[in-house]
Amino acid sequence: MSILVKFGIWAVPLGVVLAFLPLLYQTEFESTDFDYVQETCNRTLGSYKLQCPNISSDLKELFKSHGVVVLRQVLPPELIEDLIGEVQCRFRPKEKSRSWALFARNVWMDSEVFGRFALHQDSPLGCLAAQLIPGAHTIRYGHEELNMLVEEQNGTEAWQTDLESNLPENLTGSVPLVRFFLPLIRQNLSNVTGGSESVFPLNHFARLRKYYPPCFDEDGRLKGTCLAMNNLAAAPALAPGDLLLYSPLMPHRTQRMLSGSRIGLSGSLYEPSLLIPWVAEVKSLELLTEPPDMGLVCWDKSTKEWHGNLNWQSAGTHGISNGTTACFPQVYPQPQENEMVTRFSNDLLNPYGPHSVKLRRFLHSFPLQKLIGAAPGW
Repeated sequence: MSILVKFGIWAVPLGVVLAFLPLLYQTEFESTDFDYVQETCNRTLGSYKLQCPNISSDLKELFKSHGVVVLRQVLPPELIEDLIGEVQCRFRPKEKSRSWALFARNVWMDSEVFGRFALHQDSPLGCLAAQLIPGAHTIRYGHEELNMLVEEQNGTEAWQTDLESNLPENLTGSVPLVRFFLPLIRQNLSNVTGGSESVFPLNHFARLRKYYPPCFDEDGRLKGTCLAMNNLAAAPALAPGDLLLYSPLMPHRTQRMLSGSRIGLSGSLYEPSLLIPWVAEVKSLELLTEPPDMGLVCWDKSTKEWHGNLNWQSAGTHGISNGTTACFPQVYPQPQENEMVTRFSNDLLNPYGPHSVKLRRFLHSFPLQKLIGAAPGW
């Protein structure tokens, strides 16, 4: 049998093996995984007496019409410095990345400093959200993300909304959830430095939908590449201690970092008794979609329950408790003692954190295992 014939016999099965090789084994786990360093930082949050400023009626009306408001000097610079120091101790930036130097989820579950900040007795975050959500009596915390930009990095380039962008008008004005963006910086962010959040106010978004249909898909969802939005968007200047609050329905994207660097902390603040029925109504209209990487986000050892997903705080996830849980802790009017005990007894497992690195490495390296039975969202 000639060499060419022998080669032909093996060519087809060899080609099949090579085609399926990415499903069998993948490399470069460190470049794609969430950015945790598995080392203990012996740091703690300083003792701070924080105040919750009253949001004026004018700013409340601005938030209602535009979907965004900037509050100045909400947090003291010393507290911001504590958070920056924890990031510098625990993480190692990836400065060669095009998008983020670091990106981590639910850091408050693993970091003592961020945990103490999220559950601070006097934290203004929940109090401020309660002023922007009509009828709010309690506020819970979730969907926390920590990211970092260095010079020439873009972050999220496409325009996006944190909830579905094609909701009917009768639902868009009643979302009982507020998003926050807290820049952890030592210098001001401006159009000279970059690194802020580019926002497209809701009043402009309504006109865009009415007069510029090319920016939307057939089902009404926003196209992230819509160029017409660029001229009407704004990136607010932010100083240390400033806080950006915005509607999850407002389009936004990251402003490119032009010089220096910045760290950003973002998350959701929501009223559970209002969010759960609101999500149920959206689901009844079959408008709620659930991306595959937004499944289970926390294991509560005290109740032996999984909770998720990132945007909907269990309310939109089948088969998972809609009840209260330390995975999405109460932060207003005050944190609950039992939830604080659960957190600081290390009874919460963050699948995106340092304690699940080995499992994530396995699922990344052998993706076929993920397809045939791994937990959703891992």
